[in-house]
Amino acid sequence: NKDFRQFGTLEMFVHAEALIDQENSLDDEDLYAFIRLGSDYVDNYYEYEIPLKLTPHLTAESSLYNNNSTSDRQIVWPEDNKISLPFEVLTNLKLERNKMINEGTITDLETYHLYTISYGENRVSIKGNPNIGNVRTIMLGVRNRKKKSSTPEDDGLKKSGIVWFNELRLTDMNDQSGWASIGSLRTSLADFATISLAGKVSKPGFGSVDQKVFERSTENLYQYDVASSVALHKFFPESWKLVIPFYVDMSETYIRPQYDPTNPDITLDRSLANLMTRHERDSLLDITQEFTQNFSYNFTNVKIARTPKKQHPFNISNFSGTFVYNRFLAHDVDYQLDYKHEYRAAFNYAYNMRP
Repeated sequence: NKDFRQFGTLEMFVHAEALIDQENSLDDEDLYAFIRLGSDYVDNYYEYEIPLKLTPHLTAESSLYNNNSTSDRQIVWPEDNKISLPFEVLTNLKLERNKMINEGTITDLETYHLYTISYGENRVSIKGNPNIGNVRTIMLGVRNRKKKSSTPEDDGLKKSGIVWFNELRLTDMNDQSGWASIGSLRTSLADFATISLAGKVSKPGFGSVDQKVFERSTENLYQYDVASSVALHKFFPESWKLVIPFYVDMSETYIRPQYDPTNPDITLDRSLANLMTRHERDSLLDITQEFTQNFSYNFTNVKIARTPKKQHPFNISNFSGTFVYNRFLAHDVDYQLDYKHEYRAAFNYAYNMRP
């Protein structure tokens, strides 16, 4: 389950040569190397295919065995055989395919069909809904394409050869920087109330110095929290001896992901730009943004604190009440609405006997 989204290019060296006793039966571009990556080998994958150039057989007297020059290395690992696949090519292919399906540009084109385009002399294909943010399988292979009328130079025969794949690697690491900020404020209003404010903002790419590139934030987060405790009995005559502690708290969190949750290897901005109408863009934006709201208030131990001259089991000060209300609301790409309302009440009695 590898996440390749934080890298720009997939690279690999490929070498091909004919068998020593069959050099005349194999030519350049008779064999094709391909790499396939995705969720599985058959139904959800990207594929990149290149025609292979042959390396001539070298004798012990060759400069390759006596010199470590760049030109000699390129004989064995020719630049034409190098797999250098920008991941942007794959995501552009998916966007193009999906747009054609939505518009009906190609009749009967569906996501489970293999869709292929040319990329220079090479070919790029997609089938299903692969995701470079969660690569589970990688296949390396060699292919002898079937002869077609468009390839008259192909003799259509079986081919034998030797192919080496070397140094599969990821390059062009994403060095996007991100930032985050938090702030808080607490103030008292005389002796009857306190108010607390807190806020947080975080941008994609933010992370601590010890986090790997995969562990950094990939979302825009906005969060605030407001809380207050109020002595409501301060608004009543002191002679009433009321005690009414009141607490209220409200917090909201908005998260806009950097990547489209419905197409996790494509940024949300690119997915929005690929849609035709404003209604489609608003719908996608609405379902992909996460929202969470918590709201609560409570009256705790509300009572009349009169001090009687004589303790009695039924004095009014022996009784108190509590009421609590909590509300939770949320929606994200999985839930249109997730909510919970909670009400709690308590009635308390306390009597201390004095011997």
